[in-house]
Amino acid sequence: GFQARTIYKNTEPKYIGASGMDKSQVLYNYDVAFSQKERLIVTEGFFDCLKCGNTAIATLGKKITDKQLRLIKLNDFREVIVFLDKDAEKESRWTAKQIGLYFPTYLAITTKKDPGEMTRVEIQSLMNNKNKLERVY
Repeated sequence: GFQARTIYKNTEPKYIGASGMDKSQVLYNYDVAFSQKERLIVTEGFFDCLKCGNTAIATLGKKITDKQLRLIKLNDFREVIVFLDKDAEKESRWTAKQIGLYFPTYLAITTKKDPGEMTRVEIQSLMNNKNKLERVY
């Protein structure tokens, strides 16, 4: 499948995917992120995922689905950090609770910028500073 995003403001739909692609069964960057067993960063969109690096996946939505959670459980991560957009705090907490049943899980909530708006240096600084992350489970 594929997903595309418009570059124009106030255009709906903002994202469009391949006909027949069920994004609830997909984790963007799954193959790369799952090749390691250290840290997994869960983001909302694929641009956020790209900014966060090789240990990140994108759920392509604000909530993780049961099928996506089953995929994550196939690996043995040291820790998982949920890092959704700033307008998705409720969904971030729900997602962290679901993943927290299986892995040590942290929540990265920023009220200033979405992950895609941050620089890679800002993201790495946040991910590597446990004082800025909220331990959920």
